[in-house]
Amino acid sequence: DAFYDPPANVPGQPGVLLRSEPLKHVTLPAGMLGWRILYTTTVNDTTPATAVATVFAPINGPAGPRPRPVIMWEHGTTGVMQKCMPSLVSVPTAGIPALDQVVSAGLVIVATDYSFAEKGGPHPYLIGEGEARAALDSVRAARQMPELSLDERTVVWGHSQGGHSALWTGIIGPRYAPDVKIIGVAAIAPAANIK
Repeated sequence: DAFYDPPANVPGQPGVLLRSEPLKHVTLPAGMLGWRILYTTTVNDTTPATAVATVFAPINGPAGPRPRPVIMWEHGTTGVMQKCMPSLVSVPTAGIPALDQVVSAGLVIVATDYSFAEKGGPHPYLIGEGEARAALDSVRAARQMPELSLDERTVVWGHSQGGHSALWTGIIGPRYAPDVKIIGVAAIAPAANIK
């Protein structure tokens, strides 16, 4: 739908929240709320792009107004066309492990769809730099949501393609997004050593 269409004037800076809205007509785990966000990112140093992510937060987190730590979820292969994005499915948390523990701990999950460049540009399928940039920028954008307060602490989780992406996120994070403090990386069955 039109949510995925970038606005006429897209800022050049990566990690800018362009729009957000609550998830509708989806199934979420008990005790969890969800949103989708559109934000700016880059595939590489010369290719600007936009991306969509879903953001999941517990309805009742730990007591107090303190910012919540973040799990950056990077999904496995779903396809390279825009219509294959995880943010479009009816159960957007499918495949994310340990959701009961995430809810009870009061953690926030930010799950990127990865980027899609304008005018038919490259999709970063198994291109680590582009996948990682989309993931890091999703957290930057989620921090701008008025509904949430997120702190710098971020753990990266990923499965399959997302495991590949998670490893790359750990590698480029300190250089590309030093404001996203990565305190751990878990790569589940990473798509690595493809040859």
